[in-house]
Amino acid sequence: GQLDHCDYELPSSVNEQNVYFNQIQDFAKKNDMNIIYYFSPMSLSIKNKDYVAKLQGKIPKLHDFSSVVKEDSLFQDCTHLNRKGATFFTQYFIDTLLTD
Repeated sequence: GQLDHCDYELPSSVNEQNVYFNQIQDFAKKNDMNIIYYFSPMSLSIKNKDYVAKLQGKIPKLHDFSSVVKEDSLFQDCTHLNRKGATFFTQYFIDTLLTD
């Protein structure tokens, strides 16, 4: 189906500290792992999109994919892609991050 209405709002601020994020970082470092952090696509009508920029201030290597899907017809709801949208984004993700 098509997304008819999206009244979703991202947080207005980012937490100063996040114990889970720190634990993930520590685990990755101890195990010599490279983690790719990304913000997934969201409907263009989401409010407080500046949250992503604030989050990038805390996580400099965060890839912002919040606006790569330009059509609401590719969303199941405000924050989840439908099958067609997921197929599009998976290819975009591969092309952007995993292909040399």
